[in-house]
Amino acid sequence: MTKRISCILQQIKPCNIVFDIGSDHAQVAINLLQNNIAKHVVNTDIAKKPLTTTIHNLQNAGLIKKTTNIHADGLQFSFHKPIDYCVIAGLGSHTITNILTHANKHLKINKYIIVSNNKPEIIRFWLKTSNWKLENEQIIYDKNVFYFLFVVSKKGLIIKTPKDIYIGVYLPKRPSNELYQWIHQELIKLDKIPAMGYNNIQLVKRRLFTSFFRKTWTQKKHFTHIHN
Repeated sequence: MTKRISCILQQIKPCNIVFDIGSDHAQVAINLLQNNIAKHVVNTDIAKKPLTTTIHNLQNAGLIKKTTNIHADGLQFSFHKPIDYCVIAGLGSHTITNILTHANKHLKINKYIIVSNNKPEIIRFWLKTSNWKLENEQIIYDKNVFYFLFVVSKKGLIIKTPKDIYIGVYLPKRPSNELYQWIHQELIKLDKIPAMGYNNIQLVKRRLFTSFFRKTWTQKKHFTHIHN
């Protein structure tokens, strides 16, 4: 099991129904059902081949009867029961916010668990302009990729400031080695842009990242390389 999948599972408490959008070979579904965390999992995928793989893996695990498997684009389908958790993971932030924006408005989703593999500010900006709030966030380094996990519900904190958008609401309160490494990586990318070539967003990001790095660096006795 990947670190990313493990972190997703840690966010899900015993419940009735979980959606997994882009089901990633049914790893989430199989773990939830085998450990009696969810009673039923709905897997969806926009492509038929991954969905076929999901169904095959569920059949091999003897769990197919505890699932519903739908060929669909994101959340553009009908489902009349309340959904405890909706997992959208392993996609880019633009794709994820597109799924959220075009979701069937009649779906009764209690909580989202979102995992983006790039540009976390896009997810946070979407939250800022929606009725959803941020309940928790986490940065994960898995197989040489930084992932950003967001737990989203109607409860939690509202995203307000540029710092909230570009660094996070919860992440700065508990700085991790992963966060330092990611900010350091982002600053290196920004350093490669000629000073006169910055756009407004890049200027804001550079100012926020540099300020955060300087203020919190003294709190870190060791800045170590992270491993998968």
